[in-house]
Amino acid sequence: MKKPWTTVSAVSGALIVAGTMAPAAQANSFNGRFGPVQTYGYNDAADSFCVDSRIDPHWISATLTPVSRSGPTRTVTAQGGSWNCTSLSRAYEDTRYRAVITGDGGGTRTVYFYS
Repeated sequence: MKKPWTTVSAVSGALIVAGTMAPAAQANSFNGRFGPVQTYGYNDAADSFCVDSRIDPHWISATLTPVSRSGPTRTVTAQGGSWNCTSLSRAYEDTRYRAVITGDGGGTRTVYFYS
């Protein structure tokens, strides 16, 4: 009579291990700062990457490139007290993206995120 319980225990244990090894959803939302007045961020719920340059004449630009699979490449720029967004709604869920961010403050910042 103990044999069926042993089988159930082994199968349950295997399912628990398989469940913990499955990749979780990798999507995320975040905000960052580039220089004293420029900001950038990704809103996962809206599938939108935005850049913001609140003070004229400053500018910021981000080029988004898929890394883990094919998807749309986008460039978004804001300058002179404006903000601008681009959509990643056509990207596959959980596609890893690289954002290369530049601004008039000099330098480049690279961030990675999942759409």
